Amino acid sequence: MNTFKLQPPTTSDAALKQIKSIPGVVYARESLKNRKHVLKSLVSSRERFQLYSVSTSYTADSVLVDKREETPEDNGKIYPQESDYVVIGSGIGGLCCAALLAKYGYSVTVLESHYLPGGCAHGFEIGGYSFDAGPSFFVGLTGAPGTSSNPLKQVLDVIGESVDCKQYNQWIVYSPEGTFPCVAGRDQYLDNILRQGGEEALKQWLQLEELLKPLQQAAALFPAAAVRADLGVLLTSSRFLGLELAKTGLVAGTLTGPFSAVVDKVVTNKWLRSFLDLECFVLSGMTAKDTL
Repeated sequence: MNTFKLQPPTTSDAALKQIKSIPGVVYARESLKNRKHVLKSLVSSRERFQLYSVSTSYTADSVLVDKREETPEDNGKIYPQESDYVVIGSGIGGLCCAALLAKYGYSVTVLESHYLPGGCAHGFEIGGYSFDAGPSFFVGLTGAPGTSSNPLKQVLDVIGESVDCKQYNQWIVYSPEGTFPCVAGRDQYLDNILRQGGEEALKQWLQLEELLKPLQQAAALFPAAAVRADLGVLLTSSRFLGLELAKTGLVAGTLTGPFSAVVDKVVTNKWLRSFLDLECFVLSGMTAKDTL
């Protein structure tokens, strides 16, 4: 296997030029199979964008692309030599980016080193049991278009896809303090916190709820699709920067920061902090300090 070193590209055109310059690169097999419904929605249309598996790895100063031999699964397919955009990595972020670009008429090629797309959202099976590689719960993926503040749901709405969801009524938590069922519903949830963490934990949870209210309002008023990294943000966000957003309070300034910054303001109970880390992990695959 030959390895080719690419310098970090500064533009998508530069990235495409470097990839095309690799002699004899074969984009191995298409990677459009996955058990996750959300991934099926993002990659359900082969016309939407092309997703190919190549072996890639990243370092601080370079991108390594391994040359692969053509596999029997290719069946003589001819892969594109040119694309308007090349997306490296088929995690949820890469798939969303590719789907939106394709929606607006660009040709897109997605390169993925793993044999399944999805990043931390894909799953695997051992001994007949299914396991999630990352987050276990997804929130805000149901409802009519335009009614959810979930960025992924907003992307699915734009590309005209929906996701089949099953609602959890309860799940079992294994912790150093013991095993207990976590039941859906606010009253049952509060009772659970009281029984497991005590009165201090319950009091701090209620304080956290109050602190989160303006953040929830801000998230609903300022959709993720309005955020961008250039001066165009003045156009995309101006319609949301009104009196209603101002009413969300100063705490709304932490909206794009780590969740731990909010937790640290009111939560000191050791059990509750661990429980919040667990809640963050099943939703984002990260603890509170790395969850936005």
